[in-house]
Amino acid sequence: MEKTIDPTTHIALDYGLAATQIIGPELLGLGVRANAVGTLFGLAYGATAALTDTPLAITRAIPFSTHGAMELPSIAAMAVVPWLTGASKRPMAKVFFLSCVGMALMNYLKTDFSAQPESEDLGVADVSDAAEEALEPLLRT
Repeated sequence: MEKTIDPTTHIALDYGLAATQIIGPELLGLGVRANAVGTLFGLAYGATAALTDTPLAITRAIPFSTHGAMELPSIAAMAVVPWLTGASKRPMAKVFFLSCVGMALMNYLKTDFSAQPESEDLGVADVSDAAEEALEPLLRT
């Protein structure tokens, strides 16, 4: 499989997954356990992304290669914990958690963890501009 995702894009996708895990269970009405498990994984994913050595980091404390080594155990836990805790009893909860696992796994498989992150820090305006640029083709009518 070709590794087409660079470090900055990987972390941006991790932030998106973290937000999805935190707000998704509540928005979908998946129940208290699903909210707790989703929040747990969302906070862990978001915190790890915020500490990983990329331009989107709050603090560059975790080397990107180490972030990559942490991914598979995290994805495995994301696949198992909802079932062990009963958070995925509802059919919609099963779909939600499996979708999160799928997104995380594809991000992992498509990322080149040997790539060196950019050295410049990006601000909110840079991220907003990149998001607008990426969404532009989708918004054309």
